[in-house]
Parts: sequence; C-alpha cells; structure tokens
Amino acid sequence: PKPAASSKPAQAVKNFGKVQWLRIKGYPWWPGVVVSMAEVPHQDKAQVVNAKKPDSSLMYTFGDHMFYWSRIEELKEWNGKNHKDLVKGGKNGKLFKLALTEATEELEAPGSHRPISQSDYD
Repeated sequence: PKPAASSKPAQAVKNFGKVQWLRIKGYPWWPGVVVSMAEVPHQDKAQVVNAKKPDSSLMYTFGDHMFYWSRIEELKEWNGKNHKDLVKGGKNGKLFKLALTEATEELEAPGSHRPISQSDYD
C-alpha cells in the first residue's frame, strides 16, 4: 500500500470550493474559499508557491481578494453571519461586511466570487 501522505491531495480536492472561516495572525476570523493553484493569476503564482505551508489549503479571501495558505487549525466550518463568536472581531469594517456578502453569494452561486485567472481571457 502507498503511504498515508498520498491521501492528503484527495482531502484538498474534497474541500475545493468550500467556503470556510480562516484565521490570519493579527486579523479577525475572515471568510474565504478553498481554491486550486489553477485559479491563481499567472502574475501571482510564484509568490503564492513561495508562501506555501506544509499540510495547508490554498484559500482565497473574500472582500480583500488575497491568497493565503491555511493549516487545518487555522480553518473553521462556515456558519455564515450566525457564527457570532467569529463575526464579532471584524463586524464594523466595510471590507469585512463586503467579505461576508461575497461569501454568502459564493454559496448561492458557486464560482461567482472566485479569482479570475488571466488564462480565462486567452
């Protein structure tokens, strides 16, 4: 049998497109979506690859539209605006409110708030 490590990519694929809360040090919990490297615009790929953390998922944050590698302990299941303990940290900011709106819209129409790769225009 193959080593257990071979099952990790399957887990990442399973979570692809999943909206989750992510924690970035120094910031409140923030809504984002699990994306693949294929969704990273060409001009950002090198920077995103260089920032990769072991055993992490590539996240695209709503509102500020950034890429971030999150480990499992930096992610929480999405429970929308009703997740009061997570929402309280950023609830007064316009960008945070935009992020919540985009996350909700992404759930209603998957792919509507995902990054647009330059290859989409080729």
